[in-house]
Amino acid sequence: MFDTVEATALDLVGRLRDAEATIAAAQAEQLAIIAELHTRSAGWLDAVPAGCPEVTPVQVTAAEVSTALRWSTLVATDRVALALDAAERAPHALAALAGGRLTLGKLRGLLDRTT
Repeated sequence: MFDTVEATALDLVGRLRDAEATIAAAQAEQLAIIAELHTRSAGWLDAVPAGCPEVTPVQVTAAEVSTALRWSTLVATDRVALALDAAERAPHALAALAGGRLTLGKLRGLLDRTT
């Protein structure tokens, strides 16, 4: 699947770095999509039938995310919270994540330390 036999150690390290940057860019896109779904979810709540328990936009978004990605509700809710927090408090860090200059773990740590 991946040709590593002929690659030098230096080549492998470079490919590893490239893979990490690609993952970070994909995670930044994922967070942006989740934040946009959250923005749109407020409109979906107008369709909640009378007598149903109150549902928040975060819960609606987490339900969509957990279904789409086959994540638990807990994991999806955590990622929604991360997306919203990063978009509101650290758009520069999201840009760094998109550019592969920051990892998702470092983004989370940055947000945790600046709370």
